[in-house]
Amino acid sequence: MPQSAPIPHDHDTLDRITRILERYLVEQETSPNLVANIEDINFAVSPSWLAPIFTSKQIHEEDFRVLGHFKNPNALTLDIGAQFGHSVCSMRSAGCETGILSFEPQLWMRPCLSEIARLDGYRHDYRIMALGAANGVLDFVTPVLNGVAITGLTSANPSLEGFAENLYIHQRTYMADTPFSSLTFYRFSSPVSTLDAALKSEAPFLIPTDTIAAIKIDTENLEADVLFGAQETLRRHRPLIMIEGGNRLHAVRDILHELGYLSALRDADRLVLSDAPSHGPNGFFVHSDRVDEYETAGIITR
Repeated sequence: MPQSAPIPHDHDTLDRITRILERYLVEQETSPNLVANIEDINFAVSPSWLAPIFTSKQIHEEDFRVLGHFKNPNALTLDIGAQFGHSVCSMRSAGCETGILSFEPQLWMRPCLSEIARLDGYRHDYRIMALGAANGVLDFVTPVLNGVAITGLTSANPSLEGFAENLYIHQRTYMADTPFSSLTFYRFSSPVSTLDAALKSEAPFLIPTDTIAAIKIDTENLEADVLFGAQETLRRHRPLIMIEGGNRLHAVRDILHELGYLSALRDADRLVLSDAPSHGPNGFFVHSDRVDEYETAGIITR
């Protein structure tokens, strides 16, 4: 979760959030004051948000500027972990002209993603499903803070320490005017597929999928699982990959290095090959076979 300045620590609030998470995630307590009822949750997402965001041409994370280099309308960028569609808005604002295919497991995001497709002139398509290492069903947890679902932190594999810190930062950044009063959890199931299988599905997509130019992955601790289930796709297309956590995630780094990928860091709207730890919210990987091509296109600078 990007921040413009350090958040002053309120240790009491962080300790309270951490203890509640311990009860739910570690001790597996399911008392009524920890489990949210869907009828009591404010999911705080609306399709009406999207036209102003889409037309503002603002980019919510600077890393998306790199994806602006991809101009082929017959190619495809995959948006894995789409939430309500803000990543699509940022890709378009950065100048990306490929088709965009989004995957998102949260059913309540469907109206927003449908609106994104309309605003984007149907150069965008989506599926309400998760991607992972195998086909099946996954259980997800959405934290509900002061009655509001924090949908951006929905995870099938929440890490106690990271979950606590992100919830605390969210509360201090976006809900500072409201004292922390409650933290509950909503659990739901979603179909999950490997990316390799999803791209071969019988249901037709509205946009071409023959050439995958880039992939953005933000799946709250499922990034390595997504890559594991995408190896055929990665070998065939060798797309540029923008992934939350970057090479700080050892499992991600190991899978991609085995497939011939090199780590890179963003410098403005370009990339520099580097094995240094990714320093922003995301990191980048480029296939070794495409380095010369990306240099010519101005995506990589030395």
